[in-house]
Amino acid sequence: MMTVPLELPLRASEAAALADLILQMGERQPLSPELRSRLLSRIPSLGLESVRPFMGSLVKDPTHASTYYLAVDGVSSAGVVQPFLLHMALSSAPASAHFAKPILIGRMRPGGGREIVVNAIPFGPGDIQAVRTFGEQVDRGFLPRPQGHLSSISTTIEDPFRDLPQAFEAYAAALDEFRANLAAPIRVEDSGEALEASYAWALWAAIRAGWREGYTIEACLHITGDDGASFEQFRSFIRQASAYTKFTLDLTPLIEAAEGIRFADLFDTVERSWIMEEFSREFPLSGGVTVRFGAEEIQRLAVKFSRLLGSAEKLHDEIRREKGRSITGRTFDLELRVGSEEVKVEPRELVFVMHWLKSQRRAVQLIAPYMGGAGVVEQAAQFAHVARYFQTTLTFTPPADLEPEAKEQIARSCGGKLNWRLTNPRSAAWLTALAARMRG
Repeated sequence: MMTVPLELPLRASEAAALADLILQMGERQPLSPELRSRLLSRIPSLGLESVRPFMGSLVKDPTHASTYYLAVDGVSSAGVVQPFLLHMALSSAPASAHFAKPILIGRMRPGGGREIVVNAIPFGPGDIQAVRTFGEQVDRGFLPRPQGHLSSISTTIEDPFRDLPQAFEAYAAALDEFRANLAAPIRVEDSGEALEASYAWALWAAIRAGWREGYTIEACLHITGDDGASFEQFRSFIRQASAYTKFTLDLTPLIEAAEGIRFADLFDTVERSWIMEEFSREFPLSGGVTVRFGAEEIQRLAVKFSRLLGSAEKLHDEIRREKGRSITGRTFDLELRVGSEEVKVEPRELVFVMHWLKSQRRAVQLIAPYMGGAGVVEQAAQFAHVARYFQTTLTFTPPADLEPEAKEQIARSCGGKLNWRLTNPRSAAWLTALAARMRG
């Protein structure tokens, strides 16, 4: 059922002019980036004041002819801005079945021609159901996708209405200049309602930006020392985050000192035999670095990382099960965050962890070892050897005072395959400059 407010959120005459332009040009040829660009160039001639269209979001209804959707901002006479999704169609076309109770803007005949119906649906970052319906049922090209082994810049979003559009503007600038998609715009480290809201925020911003190039949304799982309680909590978390495309596991609290714990007490005869045989080989890393473990070191590392590896395997399997039912598909990226200022993990130890998971068919796509203090460039280079050997991407959180030359060195050591983990870049120019540094 349509609703008709006492005061329309945008002028009916302007909505009709916009809809008429789209129907005239859109009915003659397939909807494409080039057509959206031509439509955008025609917008100034319409003299719109109460509506600001985001032409990159324009899409045809997947089932009904002569029906279009477009994200816009409605501007009231008092200057109040409110986001909407316009539903524009010929009056002969069926009403939209996707959105309940749209606001009727009007039934009009621009220039005395065909009758056009325009409806508006509230479409802000908080209109979660409307945003999800559009992204999941109308145009799935806006859904997030795993980044795989591509480089990226991941950020934490504080204010979605302000920060997400800036982030996508920056990603678009980097794509235009470097032909590189670096989009990983949002990181979520909370549970509960924040998961659903953050997914909708990112999807909303991608729609308004017209971003169909793919981007990733990341959920971070921090485990405590209590494996059982944390795992049960994570099962619910993973269920709620099943539409996410990247999961980061911070399992550092599960790293244990080997003193006082016997290798034979943790593993049975078959497991011990497999471990000793599997890790006695050489691991030829890049840069002429070769890692080889002695028998005592193998046993020490198996004990040290046993709880971490066991939890990583269980969580990987749980994510895989939930992703099998996800709207965004079965595939996902897994990042392993290990080490802290108090709990050091050396590059050769990370070789042990990575090879274990790979041999158990739970390979990770990104690794985030702790790097801090003096010599961070050298640390990054050493961990980059590990990442390149396992064909993974190294995640690096740059210190605020890191010099541009140091950033270039790190990018080169990673072969350009790097995930910069940042906090809320404020401008497209800043992020684009960083993209140039990443490419070295």
